[in-house]
Parts: sequence; structure tokens; C-alpha cells
Amino acid sequence: MTAAPGPPFTADSLTADQTRRLVVASYLVMMGLAACLVPMAVCLTSIARTFPDLTSARLGFLSTATLLGVVTAMLAAGPLADRWGLRRFMLLGASVQVVALWLLALAPSVGALLWLTALMGLGTGAVDALASPLVAGLQPANRTRALNFLHACFPLGSLTMIAASSALLTHAGTWRAVFPVMSLPMLLGLVLFAVTPFPRPEPLGDLVGAGRRLLVSGAFWLACVGIFLAGATEVGATHWMPAYVERVLGGSPAAGARVLFGFAVGMLIGRLSTGVLAHWLAPMPLLLSASGLCLVCLAVASTAGGGVAIAALMVLGLGVSSIWPTLLAYASDRVPRGGATMFSLLAALGNSGAAVAPLVIGLATGPGSLRTGFRAATIFPLLALLLFAGRSLERLAARRRA
Repeated sequence: MTAAPGPPFTADSLTADQTRRLVVASYLVMMGLAACLVPMAVCLTSIARTFPDLTSARLGFLSTATLLGVVTAMLAAGPLADRWGLRRFMLLGASVQVVALWLLALAPSVGALLWLTALMGLGTGAVDALASPLVAGLQPANRTRALNFLHACFPLGSLTMIAASSALLTHAGTWRAVFPVMSLPMLLGLVLFAVTPFPRPEPLGDLVGAGRRLLVSGAFWLACVGIFLAGATEVGATHWMPAYVERVLGGSPAAGARVLFGFAVGMLIGRLSTGVLAHWLAPMPLLLSASGLCLVCLAVASTAGGGVAIAALMVLGLGVSSIWPTLLAYASDRVPRGGATMFSLLAALGNSGAAVAPLVIGLATGPGSLRTGFRAATIFPLLALLLFAGRSLERLAARRRA
């Protein structure tokens, strides 16, 4: 797969040790991004017990508020970092996320909970927007390998936090003990960033020209819609997954956490193997296969019971894992001069889909069963499947005409 467009800086000013420290710090903060969603998902039922006025719709809006913060910060962080440098905004984003996680443990009301999740999203979004271009610039010789390793750290962080959150929730007996501990990866990355110099910025290129190239590119618009649906498919399911296992399948909170753990294992395997598959499989067949698998998994999980539904939820992680990075590569290959603007917009749109989906599932559920909400969620992979199938048929028709 092709990496995302490179950032406007050169790493020539850094020593090999400084470069390694920045890469390690980037791995840590990428693991730390999981703290934006995983602890909330594991603790969702416990939080609802603390605040009885949290309806299903409001529970869904917790994740939506977080991801609205993520999208807002993503859209702002790229231009700001291009103007004043990566370092200060990586430090600011990491600091905001850490502070918000500690304050969440003290939230006295539903209103405070919502505002603090939005604040956490702002910090996470800034880091998420800048970690990939930082690593791509630090390791330009093989960006595909570098970014695959970087993005594999997110499901790795999810796995670690699922296990740790579940254990803390069980032994401490309160969700308030979970969030401060989950800030540790981001805090460690913050310390490394603070003591290490960043690459020297370079002048920006023609942003107006890059914007025009994006607006006339069909590949860019397909990637925009596809990545929105990918984010919706992934986070819509993960936000409600532990609650689904408890409320619909009759499992314990620990069982819900184990299913989320299995989902993250699927994501880790999928992202590590995507680069290998891309050597033999073109982007469209890969996207078709992945979105089809997601549709089947959600359909089975929303209709079956017991072990079959649990297995479907876990395999969903494998299906959804490759869609996001494959779309980034697809757009990068076809709009090679789209620049960091394209990367930021696609990431923001993916997180916009992630912000909308939990609320859609919560609203579709209403006072009824979460099965209804999960059935409604099948619309996201279905639309993705139709989008990619339409593109494939269009290209096939063009070849026949040629």
C-alpha cells in the first residue's frame, strides 16, 4: 500500500537516536488514542448505573461528543501545525487528552461527562491528525511499512486497555478508577516528545492548487464517502458492543470486554496483513471483500444468539480493519499531489462517521432491544459495498469500451 502524503518538514536535522525516540513516542501516543473510546465502551453500563438519567440516546451521544471533538481538532491541527510546527500541537493535544482522562474520573454529572468527553476528543484528534505525517516524514524510505506499524499500535493499545479496563472495573468496583490509568501511554509519549527536538519545518507548497486537484478527483470523493462509512461501521459497533453482549446476549461485563478484545485482535491481524495482501489484491477487490465481510458479520450478530453472535462481532474487527488504510492508499495513488490537506480531510471524515454511528444506533434502539440498533447499523457496510461495487463496475465498463 502507498503511504499517505508526506508532511512539510525534513528530518535531516535529527540524529538517529532522536528519530528513534520520536518514532517510539508516536507508537505510544497511537496506543494512547485507544483511551478515547475503549474505557468508555467497557464502562458504559457501569456509568449508566452511576447516572440513571443516561438514556440509550444519551449513552450513544457520549461517543458522538468525543468524536465531534476529534473531528474538530483534526480539521484545525493540520493547518495550525503547517503554520507553527508539529511539536507544540502534538504536546498540546497529548496534554489535553491526559488532563481530560483524569477529570473524567471526577465527573459529578451527565453534563460534565459530556463536556469532558468532548475535551478528550479534542486532545485525541490533534494527536491523531499529526502522528501519521510525523512518522511518514521520519521514515521516508519505506512509508508503507512505517505507517502500517504505526496504525497497528491503535488496536494493540485497544487490546491492552480492554484487558486493563476490565480488570480495574472488576477489582476496583468503580469506573472512576479506570480513566486515569488509561492515560499512561499518552503520558509516556508526551514526556518523550517534550525532551526530543522535532524535525525542521519546510515552506508549504501551493495549497490552492492542491485543493483544486482534490475537488476534481473522483477517487478523492469515493474515498471521502467510503472512509465515512468505514468509521461508522467500526465505532458504531465497538461503542455498543459490551452493552450488546450484556443486554442482548446475557453475558457479564467481563464477557463484553472479552468480545471487544477479540474485535481488537481482528483489527490488529487485519492491519498487519493488509500490506501483504495488497501485493496480490487490487484496492477495489480488497474493499469489496472487507465491506462484504462487515455486512455479513453485523447481520449475523443482530439476528443470531450465543456463540454465533459473539463470533460474528469478533470477526467484524478483521473485516473493518483494512478499509480505512486501503482508502488512504487508494486516494494517495490517484491524487499524488493532494498533500496533507487530503490526508486531514479523509481522517476527519472517517471520524465524522464514527461520531454519527453510535448516536444512530442509540436512537434506533430507543426503549427497545439493542438488536434493533445493530440491525440499523448494517446500513453502513451495505452502502460501502454498493459504493465499491459501483466503482468496480464503472471501471470494468471503461475497460470494455477501451
